[in-house]
Amino acid sequence: MHMTCAAPCRHHFCWVCLGPLGVSHTSCNGYNDDGSKDGLQSLRAEVKRYQHYYERWAENEKSRQIAVNDLKNVRTNVVSEIAGALGLNVSQLDFLIEAWEQIVECRRVLKWTYAYGYYLPVGEAAKKQFFEYLQGQAETCLERLHDCAEKEMRKFVLEESCMHEYVAFQKKLNELTKLSKTYFENLVRALENGLSEVEAPIEGKRRKMENCDKTSMNKKRQRKVG
Repeated sequence: MHMTCAAPCRHHFCWVCLGPLGVSHTSCNGYNDDGSKDGLQSLRAEVKRYQHYYERWAENEKSRQIAVNDLKNVRTNVVSEIAGALGLNVSQLDFLIEAWEQIVECRRVLKWTYAYGYYLPVGEAAKKQFFEYLQGQAETCLERLHDCAEKEMRKFVLEESCMHEYVAFQKKLNELTKLSKTYFENLVRALENGLSEVEAPIEGKRRKMENCDKTSMNKKRQRKVG
């Protein structure tokens, strides 16, 4: 049975055996009790794993597209509305635009980190753990920024607000924008370096063990000489 993954994958495969098209599938309708059941379970687990990463890739792409439209609305409408309501200059609300620009960029980066995570070698558990830690920090901060920019900004458009509330909102949004930028810069830097920070402690331990061995050997030699 011919199946095709959704865009952007477009991978063609046989649904029965989950093998790629282009090879023989003449025995797919038969039962073969030769231990291949474990292989089939492994293939299904791989499909489930792919689905996990793809769905999160797609969700962040959808959120990015929505954020792009929200950014356009903030530039053309929201900034002038809030400025008029609070008696501010439009330039005083540049922090709103900067926050939404940061959200769009972070969604773009986060989207592709799920592709990176999918292709991380299964055997590199330490790198996977470090990657998911950095990704989790960045994603959590982004959600806080997105929530603040979207929900807390809305009340300044729909409701009457005082300057005190505006100042508190501005401070919070600025802090979240800077924090998100830092987290994502750290994440991108780690990925560009191949998550080499994981290897550094291991290399340090190896050198320490080698130095201990050398010290021990030198002491033994000194005893023999003495």
